[in-house]
Amino acid sequence: AASKLEKFTNCYSLSKTLRFKAIPVGKTQENIDNKRLLVEDEKRAEDYKGVKKLLDRYYLSFINDVLHSIKLKNLNNYISLFRKKTRTEKENKELENLEINLRKEIAKAFKGAAGYKSLFKKDIIETILPEAADDKDEIALVNSFNGFTTAFTGFFDNRENMFSEEAKSTSIAFRCINENLTRYISNMDIFEKVDAIFDKHEVQEIKEKILNSDYDVEDFFEGEFFNFVLTQEGIDVYNAIIGGFVTESGEKIKGLNEYINLYNAKTKQALPKFKPLYKQVLSDRESLSFYGEGYTSDEEVLEVFRNTLNKNSEIFSSIKKLEKLFKNFDEYSSAGIFVKNGPAISTISKDIFGEWNLIRDKWNAEYDDIHLKKKAVVTEKYEDDRRKSFKKIGSFSLEQLQEYADADLSVVEKLKEIIIQKVDEIYKVYGSSEKLFDADFVLEKSLKKNDAVVAIMKDLLDSVKSFENYIKAFFGEGKETNRDESFYGDFVLAYDILLKVDHIYDAIRNYVTQKPYSKDKFKLYFQNPQFMGGWDKDKETDYRATILRYGSKYYLAIMDKKYAKCLQKIDKDDVNGNYEKINYKLLPGPNKMLPKVFFSKKWMAYYNPSEDIQKIYKNGTFKKGDMFNLNDCHKLIDFFKDSISRYPKWSNAYDFNFSETEKYKDIAGFYREVEEQGYKVSFESASKKEVDKLVEEGKLYMFQIYNKDFSDKSHGTPNLHTMYFKLLFDENNHGQIRLSGGAELFMRRASLKKEELVVHPANSPIANKNPDNPKKTTTLSYDVYKDKRFSEDQYELHIPIAINKCPKNIFKINTEVRVLLKHDDNPYVIGIDRGERNLLYIVVVDGKGNIVEQYSLNEIINNFNGIRIKTDYHSLLDKKEKERFEARQNWTSIENIKELKAGYISQVVHKICELVEKYDAVIALEDLNSGFKNSRVKVEKQVYQKFEKMLIDKLNYMVDKKSNPCATGGALKGYQITNKFESFKSMSTQNGFIFYIPAWLTSKIDPSTGFVNLLKTKYTSIADSKKFISSFDRIMYVPEEDLFEFALDYKNFSRTDADYIKKWKLYSYGNRIRIFAAAKKNNVFAWEEVCLTSAYKELFNKYGINYQQGDIRALLCEQSDKAFYSSFMALMSLMLQMRNSITGRTDVDFLISPVKNSDGIFYDSRNYEAQENAILPKNADANGAYNIARKVLWAIGQFKKAEDEKLDKVKIAISNKEWLEYAQTSVK
Repeated sequence: AASKLEKFTNCYSLSKTLRFKAIPVGKTQENIDNKRLLVEDEKRAEDYKGVKKLLDRYYLSFINDVLHSIKLKNLNNYISLFRKKTRTEKENKELENLEINLRKEIAKAFKGAAGYKSLFKKDIIETILPEAADDKDEIALVNSFNGFTTAFTGFFDNRENMFSEEAKSTSIAFRCINENLTRYISNMDIFEKVDAIFDKHEVQEIKEKILNSDYDVEDFFEGEFFNFVLTQEGIDVYNAIIGGFVTESGEKIKGLNEYINLYNAKTKQALPKFKPLYKQVLSDRESLSFYGEGYTSDEEVLEVFRNTLNKNSEIFSSIKKLEKLFKNFDEYSSAGIFVKNGPAISTISKDIFGEWNLIRDKWNAEYDDIHLKKKAVVTEKYEDDRRKSFKKIGSFSLEQLQEYADADLSVVEKLKEIIIQKVDEIYKVYGSSEKLFDADFVLEKSLKKNDAVVAIMKDLLDSVKSFENYIKAFFGEGKETNRDESFYGDFVLAYDILLKVDHIYDAIRNYVTQKPYSKDKFKLYFQNPQFMGGWDKDKETDYRATILRYGSKYYLAIMDKKYAKCLQKIDKDDVNGNYEKINYKLLPGPNKMLPKVFFSKKWMAYYNPSEDIQKIYKNGTFKKGDMFNLNDCHKLIDFFKDSISRYPKWSNAYDFNFSETEKYKDIAGFYREVEEQGYKVSFESASKKEVDKLVEEGKLYMFQIYNKDFSDKSHGTPNLHTMYFKLLFDENNHGQIRLSGGAELFMRRASLKKEELVVHPANSPIANKNPDNPKKTTTLSYDVYKDKRFSEDQYELHIPIAINKCPKNIFKINTEVRVLLKHDDNPYVIGIDRGERNLLYIVVVDGKGNIVEQYSLNEIINNFNGIRIKTDYHSLLDKKEKERFEARQNWTSIENIKELKAGYISQVVHKICELVEKYDAVIALEDLNSGFKNSRVKVEKQVYQKFEKMLIDKLNYMVDKKSNPCATGGALKGYQITNKFESFKSMSTQNGFIFYIPAWLTSKIDPSTGFVNLLKTKYTSIADSKKFISSFDRIMYVPEEDLFEFALDYKNFSRTDADYIKKWKLYSYGNRIRIFAAAKKNNVFAWEEVCLTSAYKELFNKYGINYQQGDIRALLCEQSDKAFYSSFMALMSLMLQMRNSITGRTDVDFLISPVKNSDGIFYDSRNYEAQENAILPKNADANGAYNIARKVLWAIGQFKKAEDEKLDKVKIAISNKEWLEYAQTSVK
């Protein structure tokens, strides 16, 4: 039977960019230097930065002009609702909608403003900026980009985002509404409270010297006046009113906050202070310029570090202010200080209560008291509703958190203690770094090689960042109705300054970790704005570039500005040999090009369309729609066919062979055929001697297109880029892979001096980096220079190509995959799981759920020149992590670990592709959007997402390099089994052959019975423990097995509705690993192995419980000692603890079940570890991958039940209840 894969070729068009080195040939470089061509382009690259500044200046002016004219319509409604003392959920939703509408008002004003559409087009460079320029130098700077405006495409896209209506921090509308308006309203409330304390003379001074008597101070605390502070000019005035300012003569004018400070000091009160508004977008970039954009020298880094982090700096002053604020934490209203919901709540829950989920659990209990009827079962839907309700909560007040605490615990005092500890840590670290602030301190060696100094800098920056990140939580959501402004006034003022450390941290880290070489490059134009815009022979003199071939080598030929036609007059030379010159022809966009030619004024008389044809074209009856007429469509097609045959530019260039007109169902089918056949690549001979002479004379610049595959010493399989490039000119390529326009040539200047290079001398052994390589050293007969390529100027050529430009198999990939899986009797699934002991683990299952293969991807095995080489990435990463931990300066090692992981995932993707092809299998991955697994996994979310994207990209066009290019799966007929990647957010539960599965209960589940632990075994109270024990059907000792049996029916326990099989018998079988905090040691854990049965006996004997007399539930419930129940519940937890491992030990990690399977055996993964063809998972990570695969098998089962036309609608996100039913009814 044909494989599923074979169906998925030529499905959609794909673009790729091939990258090569370009090596100057003959006198090319000498002639380029003589004509100073690189100097011209290098200057343009430098000037680009200057023009960007001029563009930003113009954008600022435009932003200011538009914001000046705005009068927000929804403003008063928003302010009224925001200021309500309490808001219902409905009102909160209304507030959100008003926010959206206000942002839309601002975005609409920009987009409707005169000149908006020209802001991101060539007009702004060629017309607008020269008119707005201040002097001749600026005009000259801008004019140097006439014709070269495509250089700004990326910059224009970036700046256009500023005018978005979306809630993104980069948009002006977001800055105005989500950030500044909330502060403005908060300040309105504060003004009402403090207005009476201001002396009229003080207010008059502000009015005269800051407001020039144009406005009254109180105007700025009226709702409507917010329109005035939308602009940066308005924000500056507003912030001056609040914080004061210094006149040009040096006179200090006090702001309102300074008067509040004086009043508070005099009266011992704590009146709230006003919060300044954020600078407008683009203006805020200027304020950060003091801290540097990118440092270029050690001296600069040290100077910024000293200036911004010395004890008198504004950042350090803000730390002291925040320290004072939190030392007086208990003086503020705990009902008016908030912690934002989300990760911060979990962190604070752990810090205050010792448990990550305690706040969530307490809230859940409150929710249940209100919403759960007596004896009602907690269903999956109920839990889902509760989860959604919790997520809607914006923040928790400290007062609420106190309600969750025991009577003897003060939440405020505990938080105060933690925060002051963090400040003390800053002071402690500062003490170690004081020598750096000494004026006499001199660096003995460069920072990049000075781990000790960098470690000191990093420690101080880390301690400040840790403090900043922790207290950030106390911002709350920002919209709470009863915020304690006396706290938030001081908090926000100081925190805004503290935030500046982020910019310094990033800039210093980037400087320290940057490579000794630079990859910066600049684009070359060869005095031609249209340079390499395309390859069409007819446009050769416009684009002034073509491709030559000589033997197996390829060359880029560039015509000099004065000799654009120099290659058009060269004949072949059969005596001295010839280059083959590309003859590239393209008929672009037939749907536009055909009418443009055949209905143009120029050609109308020649092609002479009849009145009927003209009427058909004018009325559009040939196009799909209400007016569509197939007969008219066919008439127009016949006219086009006849006209094409009479148009020599096309009829001579292409081998058109159209279908019979009657076979076309619409005009699109005809256009598609024209596009498919309107592409041709051939070669014509050009005398080598003549071409070389042109190079010698400087009329032609020639570069060899090169990578290692073009080396005379290369004998291996070429990489895909090389294959694609060569296939562009292969007779077997019938347009499946095409050259695209828009190639680019770059220059990367040398950034290392040759004498600085690290050299391995010839004939001396070089140690292999991979410890698993059987060959421990390599000896070469020549010197090897590290990073040699960066010691020389290098040209880089980027050539865009299109794959499947005219796809034939157009269908919905997801639907087709479902259809094929439905009708496949034995579909294979590759389950992939991120493990705790394994980076990634793979389990392949067949259609019946049998394990076909299971193995860890800790090690990647490759064959090089017949030698099997193993790379243990797990050990390499462990080693790197330990080195990072041991080295205090670990910025550089973090970068190295990132690079190692990137190398690893590319290897993994290759292995997975091999399995897909081997088994014709689909892939099951953990769904990142359905909640992420714990932090102990080795492959963190960011790296896993890179892996996912790389896998999707690879499966967009999966090629076996060793196959015949024309074969299915070869380079000309690659498999397209995923849709193009858009964003992680937009990913659904399927992308072609990849299925995304919720990871709920995939690791901690007994694979032989489907048993999962749904019991809550944490000790809470004696009463709860007695209720728990009584809920069992039976607890008894079984002497013939020397085990305790706990018979239960999940119906008698709360929150266990998801389970399918309700009745289970648990046994105290085997040992468990107990992890516990080592006494008097912070965050250091010890472990012990516990024999369950012995531990139960010991506990029961200690309390005189005769466990030999049948059901002992009543005896257990007679106990009154808290310690008994605490120990009993702890043992229950251990018995139900299926995964057992020891941190830092790879030899202890097993999965064991407390339940017997149908053969009367307890599943223990250790029994399968050594088996080559194990029928059950060999370890816990294997179990995760196995069950992720089985969840996809369940989905395939759903496809099989559905009708083909309804497959699109089949839900594949398996619910918890559905999963447990499947797991418990399809066990092995």
